[in-house]
Amino acid sequence: MQEKWGLNEEVKCKVCASRNRVTAEQINTKQKCRSCQNEYIVPITSISAGLVQGDYWVQRKIGSGNVGETFLAKRVSDNTKVFLKVLCPSLTGDPQCVNNFMIEICRSHQVDNAHIVSAFETGKLHGHYYIATPFVNGECLDQRIERDGPLSEKEVLKVALKTARLLRHAWQDYSLVHRSLRPSNILLTETSDVYLLDMGNSKHLLAPPPTPLDRLNFQGTVADYVSPEQAQGITNIDCTSDIYSLGATLFYLLTGTKPYRGEDTTQVLEKHLRSKAPDATKRSKQVSAETAMLIRKMMAKDAGERIRTWHGVIKEIKGILKTMTHGVATAETLKTQLKHTTNPKAETLAMKPTSGLDSKVLIGGGAAALVAVFVIAAGAILMINQEPDKTTKGISRQAGAAAVAPEVRRVNPEAFASRIKWIVEKAERYPNWGHKCMARLDELRQQTDDPKQIKDIQAATKKVRRTLTPAESASAPHAP
Repeated sequence: MQEKWGLNEEVKCKVCASRNRVTAEQINTKQKCRSCQNEYIVPITSISAGLVQGDYWVQRKIGSGNVGETFLAKRVSDNTKVFLKVLCPSLTGDPQCVNNFMIEICRSHQVDNAHIVSAFETGKLHGHYYIATPFVNGECLDQRIERDGPLSEKEVLKVALKTARLLRHAWQDYSLVHRSLRPSNILLTETSDVYLLDMGNSKHLLAPPPTPLDRLNFQGTVADYVSPEQAQGITNIDCTSDIYSLGATLFYLLTGTKPYRGEDTTQVLEKHLRSKAPDATKRSKQVSAETAMLIRKMMAKDAGERIRTWHGVIKEIKGILKTMTHGVATAETLKTQLKHTTNPKAETLAMKPTSGLDSKVLIGGGAAALVAVFVIAAGAILMINQEPDKTTKGISRQAGAAAVAPEVRRVNPEAFASRIKWIVEKAERYPNWGHKCMARLDELRQQTDDPKQIKDIQAATKKVRRTLTPAESASAPHAP
């Protein structure tokens, strides 16, 4: 039988089975059993695998975070898998703090993006406040690194690009800052899709923290990736704080080590505040100088010296990826190419003294040839430095061939599939969302002329319409 975890409860010793009275302030600290003197760490919550309460059956613990523990559970009513984040009781002692936290959860739920996993339910489970979020079949990046070691630079940059785009969406459209960005909150699927967890969840629980930060010093916590502003307890932060945390996360993914090392949380926080941004090339020879420089710019101590916007971060990441894929055409390379393509006979003719009309023709011809060389060179630069046109698949138009027909307007296939799935899931889960989901499908239809995508929208519309009442169905938009 599990104990309800309050401010003064008992923990059962695993060695002698005696019960030891503990307080919430002792959470995550080492204590000695009063009977056998065995050392144990006071657990964050009293929740464990096998617990069935209300509509949830807890299956296993997934990990610990800076505000609680995360469990995989099943909703008994429909056998749906969910994530349950159970909050640490020492962080929920203040009713106003809990109220503000729940408001923040509701706000993050408004983010209209299937890849930002937000809570759909909050409540109490076995005496603990919990947050329920949809289950995503993937692996958090900290678990991936622990199992396989550092990722390749190209893979890290692709993950960073997708993460930055999600954070840009949250900041630009909803003014939301993640505040707890770290490898354990970035989930990667087998198809390389990126999902963002715990969006904005820790704002009110860690500002100011009712529990000392050194009590939260377990693996993967916010202290290893926190921005200097957060380390100082500043709550009025903007996207530059998340930019710093993403830079620290990239450092870990590339090197397998945290940016700063210390004996405890206090030392780590001091280094975030005062130590120079680390150089990833000194921890791993596989990291390029360009990526290491990007991380240092993202992790500048002064927020004003960092890359200021997500647009800037995305632009730099894309630039590095483009260089890795296509290379760079430098001026020296261009000069070498021109030198090898010069016709020696033409040079000899150009230097011979001529007169009259022949001279004018020769000069004119030389000028035309020079212009042609520069046009060809400029084309070479564009071809080398630009991404290949995926729509033409490398097939160039031949001389005399007919003009290529305008490309059919379509939504990015990956984003389209994700959007359709999200809309249908919302309609099926929340009956009162039917009209809103129909409107979203109509908006999506206006963005594409692709026959297959139109067919998918029509199929999704039929599914959403089935969730409506007869009265709602009569007033809803018709299938596009």
